[in-house]
Amino acid sequence: MNQAILGGGHGDYRNIVLAPASAQEMFDFMRLAFQFSYEYRLPGFILTDGYVGQLKEIYEIPDTLTTLKITPAADIKTSIYVREGILEAHNWKLLRRFEKLKEDPLLQSMQVSPHRIDDPSGRADLVVLSYGIFSRIGRGAVDRARSRGIPAGLLDLKALSPFPEEKIRALAAEGRGFYILEGSTGQLAERVKSVIGPVPVMGGCQRPGGTLPEEEEVAVDIRRTYAGMKQARFFEDAAAYARLLKASPAVAFNRGPRFERISIEESTHQIEYAAGMEGKTPEKRSNPLMTEKNVYFCSGCAHKHGTDILGEALANFRDFEINLYSPVGCSIFLYDYFRKDCINHIQVPHGRGPSAASATKAARPSSLVVAYQGDGDAYDIGLSELLHAAYRGENITVVIINNGIYGMTGGQLSSSTPLGQISKTSPEGRDSARHGHPIDISRLLSRAGVNYFRRTLIGSPDDNRRFAHVLKQALLHQISGSGMSVVE
Repeated sequence: MNQAILGGGHGDYRNIVLAPASAQEMFDFMRLAFQFSYEYRLPGFILTDGYVGQLKEIYEIPDTLTTLKITPAADIKTSIYVREGILEAHNWKLLRRFEKLKEDPLLQSMQVSPHRIDDPSGRADLVVLSYGIFSRIGRGAVDRARSRGIPAGLLDLKALSPFPEEKIRALAAEGRGFYILEGSTGQLAERVKSVIGPVPVMGGCQRPGGTLPEEEEVAVDIRRTYAGMKQARFFEDAAAYARLLKASPAVAFNRGPRFERISIEESTHQIEYAAGMEGKTPEKRSNPLMTEKNVYFCSGCAHKHGTDILGEALANFRDFEINLYSPVGCSIFLYDYFRKDCINHIQVPHGRGPSAASATKAARPSSLVVAYQGDGDAYDIGLSELLHAAYRGENITVVIINNGIYGMTGGQLSSSTPLGQISKTSPEGRDSARHGHPIDISRLLSRAGVNYFRRTLIGSPDDNRRFAHVLKQALLHQISGSGMSVVE
């Protein structure tokens, strides 16, 4: 639970997390997640569990579904900013979007599902908090407890991020106790305590996975918890605590001068691009697809040639919609060198270029789709993605810049480092007995759905011309629909 909801990346943005408890909610929440995600430009997650995933239930699909009326922002495909100051301002912008999401009327209406909280037979003095499959158990347990005269109710959490803090705090401010029913060892309980403090949390049932508690077991535990609350004179103390909750002053945080530097709708890409050009002379390029951004790859690095030649090759096909994927690594900086109004540049996690490119090609088959990767990304981290895309014969083009080491992070050994080659982690040269044998990707792809494979060099004028030629041929093979084309 915490891994999904407490923040994405390194904790510099928040996720949208919905928690279905039925087959119907699995269907409905998927559409909601897309709607919230596109509108607020934050990642959306469906946090389900194995039990909900294996349910066999009837659910209703509407006869007609209206298209989501959402216009993606111009910079939606650019997601990583590394310059100091702009990165912070961008992360603050994401937080302000998340804060705006909290007030969304649709989210507010579906965030929780109360069950017998304010029952005709009396209000629930003990509120069960749960989500997912455990909330279904909690619903039955509450009904059993009510039949035995225990004033229990259930608050079924449907959205875990944004967390329904105000709704939980409002119940606590009414002097109610809480019973946490969860499929983990206290993660939900700790999250609730962070909202209302430890006093109202009177008990709970926890399971770390593998088995589920029975309704009767939970109902008996609810009765035992309620009896303990009365014996400990909880309600007298809770009333005083509730007054304290209501009277607590608003907390103010110092968020620095960059908190509102970028408006919610403003493009961070344009701001970062301008900052990167400050005080520099633009590099004039005749290529209509490319910007005038100064190249900042390390001195002597072939990425400069690779980037320019990639732009040259793509310029031959500018009548096509072009989707360019680059992962973590030096190739990620392509976002500075290709014009966003000419090329859809999408950044993906390490190794995921071929799978993401495959999805785009399936959705937009008439577009040109290129994944531009390094050898550590393609062969170490993303080998399974590359092989599966190849064996499926995906009609995409993959360009792999193989320099035989992890170049961006210091020159360590990679899976493609040749035998005998010296690296930071093989100072005496790669040894097969110690380091294993290098991967030769041409052999792995020789029987796969790869229609075109070429290996060439970058550096000298002749090498660069040869690379430009084979890259253009690879794109022509993609246009012919013959399968995957790979240039190493």
